[in-house]
Amino acid sequence: MDRVYVILDIKEGKHSEAVQSLWANPGVRWVDALEGQWDVITAIEASNRSRLGQLLLQAISSVETIIEDIQLLPTSNGSGAQSTVEPAKKSNNQ
Repeated sequence: MDRVYVILDIKEGKHSEAVQSLWANPGVRWVDALEGQWDVITAIEASNRSRLGQLLLQAISSVETIIEDIQLLPTSNGSGAQSTVEPAKKSNNQ
Protein backbone atom coordinates (compact mmCIF):
# COMPACT_ATOMS: atom_id res chain seq x y z
CA MET A 1 0.00 0.00 0.00
CA ASP A 2 1.35 3.42 -0.96
CA ARG A 3 0.64 6.43 1.24
CA VAL A 4 1.13 10.19 1.19
CA TYR A 5 0.62 12.63 4.04
CA VAL A 6 -0.75 16.01 2.99
CA ILE A 7 -0.41 19.14 5.13
CA LEU A 8 -2.58 22.11 4.20
CA ASP A 9 -2.86 25.76 5.14
CA ILE A 10 -6.56 26.70 5.14
CA LYS A 11 -8.39 30.06 5.08
CA GLU A 12 -9.30 31.40 8.52
CA GLY A 13 -12.54 29.89 9.82
CA LYS A 14 -12.79 27.25 7.09
CA HIS A 15 -11.07 24.33 8.85
CA SER A 16 -14.24 22.30 9.46
CA GLU A 17 -15.28 22.72 5.83
CA ALA A 18 -11.84 21.53 4.66
CA VAL A 19 -11.93 18.47 6.94
CA GLN A 20 -15.40 17.50 5.67
CA SER A 21 -14.29 17.95 2.04
CA LEU A 22 -11.29 15.69 2.56
CA TRP A 23 -13.31 12.96 4.31
CA ALA A 24 -15.61 12.77 1.27
CA ASN A 25 -12.76 11.43 -0.90
CA PRO A 26 -11.83 7.80 -1.53
CA GLY A 27 -8.44 6.79 -0.19
CA VAL A 28 -8.50 9.26 2.71
CA ARG A 29 -7.62 7.25 5.84
CA TRP A 30 -7.69 10.05 8.42
CA VAL A 31 -7.88 13.83 8.73
CA ASP A 32 -6.83 15.95 11.71
CA ALA A 33 -6.94 19.67 12.43
CA LEU A 34 -3.59 21.00 13.68
CA GLU A 35 -2.45 23.84 15.91
CA GLY A 36 0.27 26.22 14.77
CA GLN A 37 1.45 27.10 11.26
CA TRP A 38 -0.39 24.30 9.47
CA ASP A 39 -4.13 23.76 9.71
CA VAL A 40 -4.99 20.28 8.45
CA ILE A 41 -3.13 16.99 7.91
CA THR A 42 -4.48 13.95 6.11
CA ALA A 43 -3.24 10.54 5.02
CA ILE A 44 -4.22 9.12 1.65
CA GLU A 45 -3.59 5.49 0.66
CA ALA A 46 -3.86 3.48 -2.55
CA SER A 47 -2.75 0.14 -3.89
CA ASN A 48 -0.13 1.69 -6.22
CA ARG A 49 1.58 5.02 -7.01
CA SER A 50 -0.52 5.74 -10.06
CA ARG A 51 -3.78 5.36 -8.15
CA LEU A 52 -2.32 7.31 -5.24
CA GLY A 53 -1.62 10.24 -7.58
CA GLN A 54 -5.20 10.18 -8.83
CA LEU A 55 -6.65 10.10 -5.31
CA LEU A 56 -4.27 12.83 -4.14
CA LEU A 57 -5.29 15.20 -6.93
CA GLN A 58 -8.96 14.49 -6.30
CA ALA A 59 -8.63 15.16 -2.55
CA ILE A 60 -6.65 18.38 -2.96
CA SER A 61 -8.99 19.75 -5.61
CA SER A 62 -11.98 19.11 -3.34
CA VAL A 63 -10.73 21.65 -0.78
CA GLU A 64 -11.52 25.12 -2.09
CA THR A 65 -10.18 26.92 0.98
CA ILE A 66 -6.45 26.07 0.66
CA ILE A 67 -4.11 29.06 0.87
CA GLU A 68 -0.38 29.60 0.42
CA ASP A 69 1.15 26.16 0.67
CA ILE A 70 0.65 22.42 0.40
CA GLN A 71 3.21 19.98 1.79
CA LEU A 72 3.31 16.44 0.40
CA LEU A 73 5.13 13.77 2.40
CA PRO A 74 5.13 10.49 0.44
CA THR A 75 6.18 7.33 2.24
CA SER A 76 9.09 5.28 1.04
CA ASN A 77 8.02 2.73 -1.54
CA GLY A 78 9.36 -0.78 -1.09
CA SER A 79 10.42 -0.43 2.53
CA GLY A 80 8.85 -3.80 3.27
CA ALA A 81 7.31 -2.50 6.49
CA GLN A 82 3.63 -2.97 7.10
CA SER A 83 1.52 0.06 7.89
CA THR A 84 0.67 0.66 11.53
CA VAL A 85 -1.91 3.32 10.64
CA GLU A 86 -5.43 1.99 10.92
CA PRO A 87 -8.21 3.66 8.92
CA ALA A 88 -10.13 6.01 11.19
CA LYS A 89 -13.85 5.88 11.62
CA LYS A 90 -15.63 9.06 10.65
CA SER A 91 -17.25 10.67 13.64
CA ASN A 92 -20.11 13.09 13.83
CA ASN A 93 -17.92 15.54 15.78
CA GLN A 94 -16.04 16.73 12.70
